[in-house]
Amino acid sequence: MDSLLNILQSGEIEKNNELIYYFERLMIINDLFTSQDVTYKQLQSSGNFRFFDNNELYREISDYYNLYNRYLSIIENTNIEHNSLTEMEARLFDARDLASLYNPKPTNANTVYLRPAKKFNAINQDPFYLNYFYIKAADRNELLKSSVTWLSWLKDKSTKILLNLKQEYDLD
Repeated sequence: MDSLLNILQSGEIEKNNELIYYFERLMIINDLFTSQDVTYKQLQSSGNFRFFDNNELYREISDYYNLYNRYLSIIENTNIEHNSLTEMEARLFDARDLASLYNPKPTNANTVYLRPAKKFNAINQDPFYLNYFYIKAADRNELLKSSVTWLSWLKDKSTKILLNLKQEYDLD
């Protein structure tokens, strides 16, 4: 998204036409971290957390899942709705060219869309919709950056919990 914002600011849209098409498609991929929290939910619903002798460890685990739930709430509420791009896409891009970027056999979120293999129709340089596109790209960029921050906090908390669990229960 940083690259897309730089291109849009540079005014070199024609020069980067195909790359802009590709970046636009990447904006709609909502690849977010989801926790495997079955054990936590079972402990919580069964009341088995009461068997933890170490209240600090229980608090750390609860804090982790509270942080995780806040992360999910923020991500789910700020993800770009694909429908919110439709009018802008129709004004700026050729629909056939956009559709041609879809990879029918993706192996992960990074390969759902392929980079263009041919020259695409020129992007319409409507100032209103280019501005709208820039705002959506900037929002997506901020979402991605904040996700990295939240995920680093979750990683730090989970690492501490794992170390404390190993110590508490003499695990290797």
